[in-house]
Amino acid sequence: PAPTPPAPPEPSELREPCSVPLRAEADHARPGQLDGVDLTAMWRLSRGAGQRVAVIDTGVAPHRRLAGVVGGGDYVSDGDGRADCDGHGTMVAGIIAAAPDPSDRSGFSGVAPEATIIAIRQSSNKFGPASEPSSRGFGDVTTLAMAVRTAADLGASVINISSVACAEGMLDDRVLGAALSYAVDVKDAVVVAAAGNVGGSGQCPAQNTASHS
Repeated sequence: PAPTPPAPPEPSELREPCSVPLRAEADHARPGQLDGVDLTAMWRLSRGAGQRVAVIDTGVAPHRRLAGVVGGGDYVSDGDGRADCDGHGTMVAGIIAAAPDPSDRSGFSGVAPEATIIAIRQSSNKFGPASEPSSRGFGDVTTLAMAVRTAADLGASVINISSVACAEGMLDDRVLGAALSYAVDVKDAVVVAAAGNVGGSGQCPAQNTASHS
């Protein structure tokens, strides 16, 4: 896609109340997302300083452990990506770059706490197109391709896409392939994408069979 300022492709409407984050209790168990990852060993090599990681997701909400998040754009509603009605993008950003907090007894920290997060809101299950009152969900292959192009042009050294989609039959994703090629081959970015999610809202009901892989 051509380089254009990030914006929704059509007017959108909020269809459900935004998710409200829960405050962790003092004795909250350590989150298990990074079980098996030896952060101390990894940090001897790098803590992410100088790296710009684009999180193409549901946005990234302000949080005291995510300092210096850069607004990269919003393809769902008005804004610059630093709003998250679904909560998913903020959690993803935390796994990537949440700063350690001595008062957090769980000891949780992001993998690269010194990296800069570029927040790009590309999808949301809480919004829908204004032209289709009964439709729920916003964001498609084209907006994902546009978000990848934007992330690459903003100098992201890593582009994270923690979203999954299932479609019956063949999906015309040539525009996304072109955007990924541009990000990797022209801008030298590393692209990390989700795989394996099944069940739940917006996720795949089952894994692809070998014939579909």
